[in-house]
Amino acid sequence: FLNLGNFYLNGDESHNYYERAKFYYEKAAKQDNSTAIANLRYFYENGYCVFRNYLKAKELYEKAAEQNNPHALLNLG
Repeated sequence: FLNLGNFYLNGDESHNYYERAKFYYEKAAKQDNSTAIANLRYFYENGYCVFRNYLKAKELYEKAAEQNNPHALLNLG
């Protein structure tokens, strides 16, 4: 699910499929994939497919950091 999320988030030169990407990241996050959890933060931080919510973004980073996700650990400091 993580790879599908990455595929749809990155899209091609002319399209990004944020709703599909978020759907697959959520599926991967339910399987406790720390990268997917950290990537979900992107949607809340930027307001893609959801209302912008910095607190939710921080919660997701913290959850990913609890699983020792290096990206989340680096960004949380």
